[in-house]
Amino acid sequence: MNGFANLPFSSQVINLLAAILLLLSFAMLGQRRIISLINLFMAQGFVLFASTALVAAATNQHHLYWSALITLVLKVFLLPWILHRLIRRLNVKWDIETLINIPTTMMIGLMLVIFSFNLALPISALAGTILRSTDDAHSWQAATVPAASTLTAVSFAHGSTQGWAVGHDALILVTHDAGLTWQKQWQGANLTDSFLSVLALDARHVLAVGAYGLFVATDDGGKTWVRRKVLEEDYHLNRLSQGPSGHLYLAGEHGTLLRSTDLGAIWQRIDSPYDGSFYGILPLDAHTLVAHGLRGRIYTSVNDGSTWILVPNEQHALIATAVKLPDGAVLFAGQSRAWFIGRGDAKSVSPWPAPFATAVAQLLALPDGSILALGEAGAVLLPKP
Repeated sequence: MNGFANLPFSSQVINLLAAILLLLSFAMLGQRRIISLINLFMAQGFVLFASTALVAAATNQHHLYWSALITLVLKVFLLPWILHRLIRRLNVKWDIETLINIPTTMMIGLMLVIFSFNLALPISALAGTILRSTDDAHSWQAATVPAASTLTAVSFAHGSTQGWAVGHDALILVTHDAGLTWQKQWQGANLTDSFLSVLALDARHVLAVGAYGLFVATDDGGKTWVRRKVLEEDYHLNRLSQGPSGHLYLAGEHGTLLRSTDLGAIWQRIDSPYDGSFYGILPLDAHTLVAHGLRGRIYTSVNDGSTWILVPNEQHALIATAVKLPDGAVLFAGQSRAWFIGRGDAKSVSPWPAPFATAVAQLLALPDGSILALGEAGAVLLPKP
């Protein structure tokens, strides 16, 4: 109960509306009168409209207002009006004969709700999980984590046991013992905010970015976090990266590519070769960059982003991550079976037959040359490409 009370008021109302939707669904299952069934359908549409509009207002997702408006027009006004008109014209019976009696129908509905809850429970149980390995990912130990939020990214200060993890519910965790134990260091007021990437520049300077332009930074090791706006638009900021020159890079949706030459104090736009979403910029050296994103798009630049060259790629799958291998090759991965390897500063790519069939969110090159793939299948060790 305390956890529910700690939620923002908007989240509490959204949960209440979700409960009302479930009750209306059961009411529809137990209804035999056509007119009452249509009225319940209309009420369900109105609750769905209200919840969608509230989510749009709480998260500043303006496109959801259109979804709410369409729901209102179709489910609350147009479809009920059409159904009522058909009833009058066809002079159909007011009562309907059900194929299954009402108690059995209600029991089936209840069993489906219980099944759905138990199906989602193992997935939600994974939220807030941090695993730690000290033997190049051959074995894993669970860390102590004081949160149940979904975590999306982790970063450690170079040569330090201090690191940060970020995720949903505007949450930032910190560890001082190389990931053995974690503490909640900061949480935003709006729990609908979600972090997608974090980058520890050193033990004091850390940046974290996320959905709808979310950007926070600290210069005192996390004692204070300052929220900033680096874009006028509320675009998703997907991934932070740092090159050997010290330049920072930020990739996001709607062709967003940013660069900072002063450790994140000021960000300049990089002319983008594509107006779709980018999921990362991989610096290969002080001037050579590789950007990857939707529809198999891979671009290379040899002048720190001043100009870009599209790398031919016949597969149009989302590319979520890329890693530079010890031999200089670049390995790309993303959606199911979307694996590519690039040679010669990734100027050309070819499919790599990875023994892996599910989506990948992150790749790590291990010291022995093997690859650690993190994604839908968990943490999977792959042989050297």
